[in-house]
Formats: sequence, C-alpha cells, structure tokens
Amino acid sequence: MKKIAMQVFTYKHAVAIDALSQHFWKIYLYYGIDIYYYDSSPDAETKKVIDKYKNIGG
Repeated sequence: MKKIAMQVFTYKHAVAIDALSQHFWKIYLYYGIDIYYYDSSPDAETKKVIDKYKNIGG
C-alpha cells in the first residue's frame, strides 16, 4: 500500500482542526495518510488537538 503525506498550515484554527479530525481521523489511519501540521499560533491549542487524536490510535 502506498502512503500519502499531507501538510497543513494553520493559524489559530484549533477548533476547525478538531472538527475535521472528528470525522476523518479513521480514514487517515485506514489509508495510511500522514498529516503534518504547521501552526504558527502563539498558543498550543492545535498541538493539544493533534495530540488527542494521536493518543486515540494512530
């Protein structure tokens, strides 16, 4: 199976990342899609969201 990598640039959109991840993280896992987030926000909210999904299974 070929793997796909996707890069996402974001700034203060942790709520949107969380909403999308709720619906798509199982698909990402199933198809072996690696997603790399780069967030230049002054806080760590996006990191918290990503860590939540990493801990669920992936």
